[in-house]
Amino acid sequence: MRRFAALTIFALVLAACADKPAPRPASGPAEPQVDQTRMGIYESLSRELVGAEKADWKKIVIVSKLCANAGGAEGPKGCDDALSAAEQVELAQRLGDLGPPITFTEDPTPLYDEKWMSGPPEIMVLRLGTITDRGAGVEVGGSYGCGGLCGGGTTYLLEETATAGDWEVTGTTGTAWIA
Repeated sequence: MRRFAALTIFALVLAACADKPAPRPASGPAEPQVDQTRMGIYESLSRELVGAEKADWKKIVIVSKLCANAGGAEGPKGCDDALSAAEQVELAQRLGDLGPPITFTEDPTPLYDEKWMSGPPEIMVLRLGTITDRGAGVEVGGSYGCGGLCGGGTTYLLEETATAGDWEVTGTTGTAWIA
C-alpha cells in the first residue's frame, strides 16, 4: 500500500512539472491585415495612371517596390517600402474591373526589350511612390511606362472622398514628364 501511495504521489509531481500543451489557433492562421486607407490611395493612383493612355492593354504590371521618386523620369531611389503579398492581392482585386491581368514585379527591367521599345503598346508598367501626408490629403509620386515613346509621371495630390476609404486624384504638383 505504501508503494502504491508513493508511486501515486510521484506521478502527480511529474504531471505537475510537465509542460502545458501549446494552445492551438481556433480557426487556422490569421489573415494578414492590410491598411485600407493605403489601398484606397494606391487604387486611385493606379486608375489615374492607367487612364492616362488609351490603349487595349494586354497586361498591367505594378512595381512592388515603392520609391520616393516614383513620379520622376530618373531611376528609382529611396525605395524603402514595398507592397506586401497581401496588399498585392488586395490591389489586384480592387483593379480587377480594368480588364487586363494585374501582376507585380520587384524589377521591371526584363520587360524593356526590343518589342517593348519599338512595338505597339501592350504592357503598362506602373511605379507607385511612398505616401506623404499633406494635411488635407496626401502626395504620392506615380509614373507609367508603356513602350519606347509612351510614358509619363509626376507627383499626384489625392484627397479622401465623402465615402470613407475612397480617394480621388485632385491635382498634381512639381515637375511632370512625358515620353
